This record gives sequence, structure tokens and C-alpha cells, in this order.
Amino acid sequence: MEQPLKASRETAEMLRRMIREEMSRAKQRGRVTREHADNFALATIVVKTTGTITARSGTTAGSGTATPQELPDGTLADTASAITVYNLAETSIPQDSYVLAIQELWSGRYVVIPPPSATNPATTRYRGQLQGAMTSANSTHTVDNLIPLDGVGGDTSLTVANIHGWEGDDNAACRIEWNADDEQWEFYQVTCPS
Repeated sequence: MEQPLKASRETAEMLRRMIREEMSRAKQRGRVTREHADNFALATIVVKTTGTITARSGTTAGSGTATPQELPDGTLADTASAITVYNLAETSIPQDSYVLAIQELWSGRYVVIPPPSATNPATTRYRGQLQGAMTSANSTHTVDNLIPLDGVGGDTSLTVANIHGWEGDDNAACRIEWNADDEQWEFYQVTCPS
């Protein structure tokens, strides 16, 4: 689970660095005192993306629109019209995703915190079952009935690379893991066909 923790730490450190830099620039302009900075709190909200939030490209933040959400009775509901949000991650965020957004200190803009994704999974190993029979000719195959072996899970099915050219019967038990270098799911165990 080092990959997701690393990404979370990097995101947190990036936000802290951004705040420190903004505070330093504002202090140089005489716009803020240390006491003001110590009393500042970031506003964090839940938003639902109304379209794809593009990925960051170099130093240019990705962006898109999202609707702020509230949770009055345990059900998420739109609270206002869509707002523009910015993405500092190198991966886009799909439409209809629920994510956290933090209000940036000086501009008041909201920066989204990307959820775990196919290229940044919260779980790196699953136990599951083959969806249909797999032949050695299959370069990829779908695995469903996933049970996380680490992390928090959340996926219901995944497309997995058959890097060993293995075969397996429909619903055969298998284990898969995330290959961060190749950014793909791979089989590391499949029950032999009968």
C-alpha cells in the first residue's frame, strides 16, 4: 500500500508547500501578519463533478466544474450552482465523481483532492474470480467479485493483464496486484483449469 500512501503524502505536502509560498508572497506585500496566518483555516467541501476535471499539464492546473454537496439526512444533495475547481494531479477526474475540494488561501479557488483511481489505487492487491473462461491468447481479462487484500477496495471489477499467458475456467479464483511501473493490474495467481 506504499503507492497510495506516497500519493497522499505528496498531495498533502504539495498543499502545505503551496500555502507556505502564498503566505510568504502575501507577507512580502504586507497583506498578512503571522497572527492572521495562524488563525486561518481552509474550507473543505464535498463536490460532485459535472464533467471531466482535466489533469494538470506542467505548471498549468487542470480544471472543470463541480456542484457543492451537502449531507442533510445522510443523502448527498446539490447545494448550489456549479463552481470551477482546479486539479493539481497528473490524472483527470471523471464526470459524476464525488471528491473533496479545499479552498485555496488567497484566490478563493477550490482545488480538488483526487480520489484513488486506476493509476493511483487505494488497494494494490485483490482476490477475485475470472469473468468467463480465460485462454492463454487473452492479453487481458476481466476479474470480478473483488475482495481487497490491502487498502480499502471499492472496485467491483477490473481489467487485468495476463502477462504469464495463463488459462482459467469461468469463475476461477485468482489474485491480482497493481504494477505501478507499468500502471496496470496483473495476475499473480490463477487456479489451474479443470
